[in-house]
Amino acid sequence: MTKKPTQDKKTIGKKGSSPAYRRPRIIRRAPVQTVAGIMKEHGWMQSLQKVRGQQHEWLEWFRAALPEELRASLVNVLCKGEELTLLASSGGWSARLRFALDPLMEKIRERAPDIVKVRVRVAPRAASGEQ
Repeated sequence: MTKKPTQDKKTIGKKGSSPAYRRPRIIRRAPVQTVAGIMKEHGWMQSLQKVRGQQHEWLEWFRAALPEELRASLVNVLCKGEELTLLASSGGWSARLRFALDPLMEKIRERAPDIVKVRVRVAPRAASGEQ
């Protein structure tokens, strides 16, 4: 007897065994969160508020320690590592601030011993309030 020739058809599996007949998996999602909530709990807002608080503390400290005519010219104080940067409203005020810092250096080091360098710079136009 001769062998039967093979068919060109593919074999079909039993009904319900192919992926098309599977039940969809139930996907559980986390509750909806607002962007403000994410930033307050997990985001960069906490570190930003901490840095801004430090800037405000330094600004108030310098305004109390400086002579009265120089207080209004001080725009902001930035602390980055071992460096403290004072931002003045104009170039003329920045020169006067530099000279006024010499007697305060000892008090600055008492307040923050890790500060090595104090710089005075002119604040950008928008930050100083001039337009």
